[in-house]
Amino acid sequence: MEEIEGFRKGLEEGKIHPKELKMMLAFNIVKTYHSEKDALEAQEEFNKIFSKKETPSEIPLKLFKEDSKDLIELLVEGGLAPSKSEAKRLVSQGGVRIDGVRVEDISYVVDLTKERVLQVGKRKFLKVKGGTS
Repeated sequence: MEEIEGFRKGLEEGKIHPKELKMMLAFNIVKTYHSEKDALEAQEEFNKIFSKKETPSEIPLKLFKEDSKDLIELLVEGGLAPSKSEAKRLVSQGGVRIDGVRVEDISYVVDLTKERVLQVGKRKFLKVKGGTS
């Protein structure tokens, strides 16, 4: 309880930044329930994605039969948007990237002959590839 009170006081006085405290707590929770190695790996992955703006180490892959596909359909079928109207809104507002490049054209057709990485917002990632039977 003394440690928690020290954290509360540090936050109130501005000596501890809320983000630092959250990261420390997350690290300790993972360390307690898993291992210190897992906690370090999780912290590294978090920093990679949110601080360095890099792509995650593990991204799910969804295969399509087509060699190209409409971006809006791809977002919905890939589970990155719940509906076509939401997908259009995300694209037109600049919330969608393909291989790290922002796409704002709702009529964009994605070339699926090679593996591509779709990103919606900061947290949703999906690898897509076409030409599979």
